[in-house]
Amino acid sequence: MSSPRSPTAGEAAQLAGTLARKVRAFWALGPFSDAHMPAVHTALAMAIALGGLLSIGHLGWSVYATFGVMCAAYGRGLAPKPNFLVQLVGGLSLSATVVLGAVLGLMPDRELAFVIVAPVWAGIITLVGIRVQWRPAGALFHMFGLGAVAAVPSSSHLVAVSAVVSLAATAMTLVLGAILVRVIPRRTVHPDPELPTVLGVLRDRAAWRLAGTYVLVSAVAGLIAHSLGLGHVSWAVLTAVAPLSASGHGSRLLRGTQRLVGTMAGLGVTWLFFVMHPGEVATVIAVIVLQGVTELIVVRNYAWAMLTVTPMALKRLRFGAVLF
Repeated sequence: MSSPRSPTAGEAAQLAGTLARKVRAFWALGPFSDAHMPAVHTALAMAIALGGLLSIGHLGWSVYATFGVMCAAYGRGLAPKPNFLVQLVGGLSLSATVVLGAVLGLMPDRELAFVIVAPVWAGIITLVGIRVQWRPAGALFHMFGLGAVAAVPSSSHLVAVSAVVSLAATAMTLVLGAILVRVIPRRTVHPDPELPTVLGVLRDRAAWRLAGTYVLVSAVAGLIAHSLGLGHVSWAVLTAVAPLSASGHGSRLLRGTQRLVGTMAGLGVTWLFFVMHPGEVATVIAVIVLQGVTELIVVRNYAWAMLTVTPMALKRLRFGAVLF
C-alpha cells in the first residue's frame, strides 16, 4: 500500500493563493450601489426619533421607534413612487411586528410565546416581502424587532404606546424619505419591479418553499435554544434566518459565516462601548452613527456590517431595558 503523495511546492503555492483569495473575498467590500441614500435616510430618521424621545424623557420607547425607522432600509435604488410604496409596506409590517412583540410581552412565559409565534410570523412576512419585492429580502428585521420587543415585560398601556410610537416613527421616516429621494443625487435607478399579484404569490411554489424555510429554520433554532435554557432565544432565531436573505447555498453559507465571525468581532467593539460608560446623549449619537455606517456597508459586506450591527443592537436592547 503506497503512502499518500506529498504536495509539490507548486501545488502548495497554488493552495495558499486560493486560500488568500478566499480570505480577501470574505472581507472585500462590494460595489457602492448608491448606499449613501439609505445610510443618510436611516441615520437622519433615527436622529429625529431618538432625539425626540430623549427630549421628552422616554428614551425607553426607542425600542418601538427604531423598528419603525427601519423601513428606510427598504427599496434601495428604486424610483420615488415604488420606493415609497415598498417602504410603506415595510413600515406598516414592522409596526405590526412591534405591536405583536408588545403583546407577547404580556405573556407569563415571553420566551416560549416568542418561540411559538416567531416562525409563523416569519413565514407571513416572507410572503409579504415577496409580494412587494423589498430589498433586503426576507424577515430578518421583523424577527429582530419581534424578539427585541418581546424580550421585556409589557402592559396594556405599553401595547398602545408601541403602536403609536412605531407608527409615528414610520410616518416620519416616510415623509423624510419622500423629501430625500428628490434631493440626494443617485448614480443609478433600478427599473420599477414587476410585482406579482397576491394570488400569484399564493400559487407560487417557490414563494411557499422560501416561507416554509423561514418557518422551519426559526422554529428549530428557537426550540433548541429554549429547550437548552440558553436564554436570548431571539438571537438564535436571528442567526438562523440571517443567511436566508441571500440566494443559493453558497451565498447562504458565506452569509452565515460572515455573521458568526463579524458578530464575534462586534462583541469586542461592544465591550469598548460599555467600558466607556457613555451617557444617554452619547449613546444616542453612537446608535445614529452606527446605523448610518451599517447601511453604507451591509449589502457590500455582511461581516464588516456586523461590527456595527452588534453594538447597535445591544445598545437598543439596553434602551428597552429601561422601560421599567
